[in-house]
Amino acid sequence: MKKHPYARRSWIRSRLPWFLIKIGLASKGEDCEIVDAKHHWYKKDDFHSACYHCEVVKKGELWKNPNTKLESKIIQNSLFKNLKFIAENLIFEFQSDLIGKVIIVNQKSIRIDHDIQLEVSKFVNLNMTLKSTTYRKKAINKYGLLDLEFELHKIEKPRCIEPVQILRNERVLTKEEYENQKELDDARDTMSFMLEDDIKSIKAGKIYLKIFAKAKTGFVSHYDLFLKGESKRNGNPINKPNNPKNVDFEIVDACITNLPGVWFNKHFYL
Repeated sequence: MKKHPYARRSWIRSRLPWFLIKIGLASKGEDCEIVDAKHHWYKKDDFHSACYHCEVVKKGELWKNPNTKLESKIIQNSLFKNLKFIAENLIFEFQSDLIGKVIIVNQKSIRIDHDIQLEVSKFVNLNMTLKSTTYRKKAINKYGLLDLEFELHKIEKPRCIEPVQILRNERVLTKEEYENQKELDDARDTMSFMLEDDIKSIKAGKIYLKIFAKAKTGFVSHYDLFLKGESKRNGNPINKPNNPKNVDFEIVDACITNLPGVWFNKHFYL
């Protein structure tokens, strides 16, 4: 079954805080039909149906038209196939010795990723390369977070003995309730789509060190100010916080794995 081109942004939007949706992050597509895809309807009100993936709204109870049993079965089988592959090939080792370690980051540095790599190398003796991102400084300013992914080189690790339990612990597998079969199908289809990128990485034989760290007490993020009601409608602070140039980040989670998206549900932000 062809994957919906807007599935990724719909999956992300379903996990975003409402205020981020309001300012336009992971917004809906223009029209599914333009990209040769099907609408997935839900009940907007008593007279209209709206699409989960795009901005189209139509009259009538179109949300009452479920997938055929064959379509539902195809979606279910696709997801189970992807999960089976991941479970059979999963590498995951929790790095307890890294918890509590502190990474000092100069948030103003023009070589911030290079500086972070040097800092982490002080207590991690591995041949590794930090994956660069365009949102590093934004994640620091908005949330006070460091989400680091290092590709490891010349390293071999055994596959997991209990992969399903690990996938549950890391919230890759979660129990969620859905109002109808259509919502369940959409959730399964989107999750399967998200896992396919991870499967490509696993097949390529890549292994990563993942580190998730939070700014220590004293750092004020844009999200902190939002919770205090000190933000504009676009999410930016009314008054820019007076944070120090060098910020201490404490590691709260760390693992070595071949599943780069292992924390997408556990540590979700945008």
